[in-house]
Formats: sequence, C-alpha cells, structure tokens
Amino acid sequence: MDRARKAAKKSGAYQSSHWEQPNVIAHIRLNDRTDADGNKVLFVEEIQSDWGQEGKKKGFKTVKSQLDEFFASLREQAKTFYIAESDTPEERKVAIRLGEKLSNRDSIDSIAKVLGKERELAKARQMGESGIPAAPFVSTEKFAVFKDNKEVTRTDKDGKEVKQRYDSMEAAEAAAKKVGGEARSLGMQANTEGWLNLALKRVMVMAAEGGYDKVAFINGDQSAGRYDLSQQVRKIFGRPLDDGRLQVEIELIGGRNGPIFIVNSEQELADKIGKEPAERLLQKFETSDRNEEQFISGGDLKVGGEGMKTFYDKIVPNTVKNLLPKVGGGQMKMMAVIMAPEFKGPEAPAVVSEQPGFDVTPAMKEKVETT
Repeated sequence: MDRARKAAKKSGAYQSSHWEQPNVIAHIRLNDRTDADGNKVLFVEEIQSDWGQEGKKKGFKTVKSQLDEFFASLREQAKTFYIAESDTPEERKVAIRLGEKLSNRDSIDSIAKVLGKERELAKARQMGESGIPAAPFVSTEKFAVFKDNKEVTRTDKDGKEVKQRYDSMEAAEAAAKKVGGEARSLGMQANTEGWLNLALKRVMVMAAEGGYDKVAFINGDQSAGRYDLSQQVRKIFGRPLDDGRLQVEIELIGGRNGPIFIVNSEQELADKIGKEPAERLLQKFETSDRNEEQFISGGDLKVGGEGMKTFYDKIVPNTVKNLLPKVGGGQMKMMAVIMAPEFKGPEAPAVVSEQPGFDVTPAMKEKVETT
C-alpha cells in the first residue's frame, strides 16, 4: 500500500489507505435483508469518502490558477491599504500613490508582510504543495464575503453566528455589494453533497437492477455504536515523556494489554484513537498535573457520535429525499427491517428494527432500465 501511495502522489492521484486502486471517490457497504413482510431489502451499512474526509481534515491542493488569484487579491488590497488612515484629500492622494507603489512591487512576500497576510500566503503555498488532490464531486471552490478583513457572518434562527459560503464569485460579489465588503475565494472545500449524490445514485441503480423491493439505511446511533471504543477497550493511558511526546497505552476489556505507541502531536493522537477520545485525554492534562500519567475510560471512549448522527440521520435522508423524485421514486419512510443477530449497534437492536428507507418503485426500475 505504501508503494501505491507513493505512486499516486507522484502522479497527482489520491490514494486511500483502504484501497489499492487510486482515486476512489466513495465506497458503500451493503447487505441483503428482508422486512417484516418478507420483502427483499438492500440495506446500506455505510457510505463514506476517504478522499472527502481526508481533504476536509488536511485541506485540498491549491491549483496554480487559485494561487495566481490569491496573489492578485493581495495586490488589489495593497492599492487601498493606506486610504483608511487618510483624513484629507491631500492625504488620500498620497495614500493612493503609496498603495499603487506597494501593489506594483515585484515580491508578493513584501506585499503580504505589509498587509499582515504572511500566514495566509504561507498556507496558500503549502496547500499548493502538500494538500490532498482536488477533484470533481470530492471538492469544490467556495467563496465568502469579507469586511475589514473579517469574514461576514449571518445569524440563524437560534441566534448563532453562521458562516455564509457561496458557490461562485459572482454570488459572493453580489452579497459583498450589499454590505460594502469584498468577495474572496476560500479555495477548494470538501463537497459532501457531490460524492454522496454519486454513491446514493449507485445504490438506487443496484436496487433497481438487483430486483430489490426496498432500500433501507443504517441510522446514526447504530453507526456510532460500531466505533464505540468502550466495546473493546477498558482504558487508554497517556504518559508524558521528557521530550514533549506522549506515550499511549491501551488496556483492553478483560485486562489484556493492547498496543503501546508514541505520538508527536494532538492530530497524530486523534488519528490513532479518534478525535473525541483524544480531546478528552488531553483535557485531563489541562485539569491535572501535566507531568503525571492520565487515562480515560467508559463514556470518554465513545467516538464519532454527533458526527455520525448528523450524517446518517440528517444529511443522508435529506439527500435521498432530493434524489428520489428525479429517478421516479416515492418518499422516504420508516420500515420494519429484520436485523441479523451479528449486527453491531450501540445496544442490541430488536430483531425487527425501524429503519429509514424507501420503496423501489416500478417507475424507478423502468428509469434505470432505459438509461
């Protein structure tokens, strides 16, 4: 697999750690079940995009055109940089001349230094060299509005500030005019809707071609239960080392010894044991002696609960609802599915469990057969 990853990196392709072939946009785990009435059900156990998730975590590569656009943006900002401090027409003329002079400098680094944008410039260059490859359906360029170098937000119905993102520069510029701000590209962002649509369309085609009567989906609680470390792990210990690194020791259920490893950063710890357990373990050091061994157990070992629930209880059903009318389908509904004894959930589910899903209609089958 290491050889495959190196080859993919050299060619500009994406290589997941789970698959030998490069550029896998998404993967689906399925099995056959029946409902309480004996209908054939295609059950979706998992939908995931390693590419999308890794890009969301590490960032997508900044292509040359985006770097050039960022450089141009810095030069435009330089033109008006000194005007804010101008109180008289004469001072404004001087400020405009200084701004033009700054904007025309050969070195983009010197412009970024004056504007206080050195970190943004370094990040843009880094993403051009070390980010995850961008691709259709996995990533998409997003735009936002900035005013006084701060991103403009809106307040939702619950009174929380929410970032407003736009799919095109034109839409962002229109919004910017309303508030006297500036539209900027945020670079390539994760496109969950893109890869999820592809995966769900594939599920619908498989259901129609395979003679299934219904399609049902795992829910958030069931999915989160699969990744609950407390099912296998009793405790995770963290022991600070003299060089600043952290030695991690895992004690399995029944007192058995698990793996021991050393991590160099919070991100590396999260990659090993999960984001939530990592945060909880590190928090122990914040509230106790930083030099003493700490451990987490029980509920602190749960992984991915809220994220799983949001994805499988909200994002997936909403995406399916939008797709069904386009393929001749009906409505999403709850259906009684017979769950196999080996099914793993947060708790042992009933033999017959209510799962979200939809009927495979004759219109859906006909549409698949004629396309």
